[in-house]
Amino acid sequence: MKKDLLIEWVKCFYSRLNVSQKLHLNYILLFIYTYVIFLVLSYGQIFRSTFLLAIVFWCIALAYDAILLYKRIYENIIGKALLTIILVVGTNFSISIAGIILNDVSGVEPSNFPHALIIISILTIPFITALIALFLYYILALIVFPFTILYFLLSDAKVNNFLFPFKSEKDDIYLKKSTILIKVFSFGIFFVFIYGISQNTMSWYEKKLSKFSENLIYTFEMYSKSPCDLDSGTKSLFINDDRIISAKKVGDEVIFKVEECNYKK
Repeated sequence: MKKDLLIEWVKCFYSRLNVSQKLHLNYILLFIYTYVIFLVLSYGQIFRSTFLLAIVFWCIALAYDAILLYKRIYENIIGKALLTIILVVGTNFSISIAGIILNDVSGVEPSNFPHALIIISILTIPFITALIALFLYYILALIVFPFTILYFLLSDAKVNNFLFPFKSEKDDIYLKKSTILIKVFSFGIFFVFIYGISQNTMSWYEKKLSKFSENLIYTFEMYSKSPCDLDSGTKSLFINDDRIISAKKVGDEVIFKVEECNYKK
């Protein structure tokens, strides 16, 4: 009898949750289940599988909330303007990082390699993602989280409505305060998780990106045939009327050199 009542209570509780709340509850239960497996079996294939599944469900829940937040921001003019500013700043920032990488590889201005600049700027997204994650974590920790705690602790509905006048008539969410607190915690931990991963992998990724930039410039931005007198296997590109940048592959490394063009006779 007690078991049937418990099952009915669980069904009733779960049915009252919205989609976002169900997604968050699912990954929380999966993480708890993963922790129990860890206590019983320590590390193993089952632990790794359930832990990976929990992370996937966690990412799905946060992505769902991020899409909802994006839609709400995009609904008004101020939100659209803010998103446009973020897009412009992010784009220019990625191009700047790509330019630094290309300059470090070749030793000349990155404007000489317009196609490589576009491709590398897209591949700098992990750098920007890490910085955004750190920035958003500080925003949550210093601004959002204190207000969330205040909202969570206040029991007076009139005070809440005065301090946080964002509730609409349709905004009747079951366990609203608890949901907000869980979401803020979840996003904060996720941003720290992303930044932590980036710190461990960014050095490796930067080396791979530099090596890829070398080959990208050599393959797609430079030419084998030139009016200049070049050594065999050397490619070149004019950077002004008299000077060229030449490149030659030595094993896996591409050697760049800026020199005067000695025209063929």
